[in-house]
Amino acid sequence: MLNLSFFDQLEDEQKQWMTYAIAGMVGSDGVIDRKELNDLGQVLLHMESIEKAESLMTMLKNKLIPRLPAIEVKDRKIATRMIFALAKVAIVDDNLSPKEADYLVYAGAVLNFPKDYIKEILLWAKAQSGANKAQTEIARKGQSLDLHDATLIGEYLAKVDAKAVP
Repeated sequence: MLNLSFFDQLEDEQKQWMTYAIAGMVGSDGVIDRKELNDLGQVLLHMESIEKAESLMTMLKNKLIPRLPAIEVKDRKIATRMIFALAKVAIVDDNLSPKEADYLVYAGAVLNFPKDYIKEILLWAKAQSGANKAQTEIARKGQSLDLHDATLIGEYLAKVDAKAVP
């Protein structure tokens, strides 16, 4: 789930921009994952009106990507948090599609980041996505282990008991 704790620090124009950017990212690859929809739901609460939120959702249902308005974010710390939040939305489904990568480059350009910097973020996002996939696989494996056949625990306890006896 997207951590939008910095959202309170944003000006209204920046909140609107982030909402459009996240909607664009969610719809950029043509597949809207449940996790992406949860992230979008969080930011739709910051829309100026219900009508605008509904309009944005209609665009996504029709597979249209909202155009990002020009924005000037003078505080580069805020701009950096915005682009990283957008990158996190791109990988929330543990997959960074080429269209999501292209959209991140586009959003980064609107935020006035150099393309080389956005490429660094893309490398980070790909690595993070790989780590997320690995974590999911390891967790699935752990959930399917039969605890009754845990011979390692017995071996460990035998060693500990052996050392405990004087």
